[in-house]
Amino acid sequence: MNEQRKKIIVAEIKYWKQSKLLPDQYCDFLLALYSQGDQQETEEITVKDSLREKEKSKMWNRVVWLGIIGAALLVSLFLLPDQQVLTTALVTIFAVFLLVGGRLFNIGENDARPALFAIASLLLLSVSLHSWDAFFPSNTFILIGLLILNCVLWLGIGRKHQLIFFTISGYVGLVLVGIFLVL
Repeated sequence: MNEQRKKIIVAEIKYWKQSKLLPDQYCDFLLALYSQGDQQETEEITVKDSLREKEKSKMWNRVVWLGIIGAALLVSLFLLPDQQVLTTALVTIFAVFLLVGGRLFNIGENDARPALFAIASLLLLSVSLHSWDAFFPSNTFILIGLLILNCVLWLGIGRKHQLIFFTISGYVGLVLVGIFLVL
């Protein structure tokens, strides 16, 4: 058997053993079978060599980079007052990309969509507040409408994807807007 292939198989078996996907006895048997009894050879191969572990690492690296890009866009939204329309459009497009493209970041039990939804919702809230401040600073009803839209979006995401923190945020936001309207 090819050495590279054997290394991948041994790494996967070690991953199964660590994740309790198979009983330890089965994993030990498979490790002995594929390493042909050479224990030193299998000790060099770690769980980090597992294909699932590599996919998980790549996915979270992408999420971190998307968060950094989102933060940079958010900072540019407030630091570039001359380019309000352009930065607002860029941040909005990026936030919508994160909301719609979230399906690409769901690999089995490694679901990164909640992190992307959180980044996107913060970006959309910032865009809403910045747009109101830039274009309609004296109209409070537009601000209230934008806040209600954000809260309804959070409720929708929370309900659809069963994310309790979005559901709670949506309800709390709606209650706070209601209290503001009453007072």
